[in-house]
Amino acid sequence: MHGDLQKIQPVPSLTVFQATAIKTWLLQQLEARPEGMVLDLSEINEIDTAGVQLLLMIKREAQARSCSVVLDSPSETVRDVFHLLGLSNELQQAGQPDSDCDATGRHSGKGP
Repeated sequence: MHGDLQKIQPVPSLTVFQATAIKTWLLQQLEARPEGMVLDLSEINEIDTAGVQLLLMIKREAQARSCSVVLDSPSETVRDVFHLLGLSNELQQAGQPDSDCDATGRHSGKGP
């Protein structure tokens, strides 16, 4: 599904307390993978708006470099925060449709 892009997994906590270190790490990972990468978000158990900003930043940085960053397998925590911020479509555009969202990206009320 994601071609030859390498899958990497960030630390399980994407918050303001780790923001500087995570930003540096994400940019290093992108630099080492000029074709792009897949970020496996399945183990993220804590994320705040700083973490969301980092994920959106790395996607935009990849676009500027003409490569791709795919936000893959977002945990329930990640999906919930993106939904609360009205950003569910960012996960959908990343190739991970949210089965609990309708076609507009709004929570459908289905699911757990």
